[in-house]
Amino acid sequence: MQKEKEGTGGTIFDDVFRTMAQKMPYLLIPLVNEVFKTDHSEEQGFEQLRNEHYEKFGKVVTDSVIRIGSHAYHIECQSEKDGSMALRMMEYDFAIALEHPSRSEDGMIEINFPESCVLYVRNHNSIGGFS
Repeated sequence: MQKEKEGTGGTIFDDVFRTMAQKMPYLLIPLVNEVFKTDHSEEQGFEQLRNEHYEKFGKVVTDSVIRIGSHAYHIECQSEKDGSMALRMMEYDFAIALEHPSRSEDGMIEINFPESCVLYVRNHNSIGGFS
């Protein structure tokens, strides 16, 4: 996910992953199964959720947010090391959760965070520590 800057759309990796997710979202089910250790059927219905979220300082665009059954999954494709990625993922997951609130039986508003991950598409030896 990235804060959009006027005139730019991220890296080529972001663009390719986002296009694949939008044009062929069924390919995300095997990815979700591998990353999150689930066993969703490739024939199972899913819902592609909105990937544009508006925050105080502008529009944020996610690479992929889908719902399979009652579970939401947020997947980002990242090509470069970014020390703020973990914090950004929490911020963006909060924005996603706020867009899909529900009410509990006692009338309380509940938000559920998506399960999320970052896929790094380049080899960075020090990427594990986000240093």
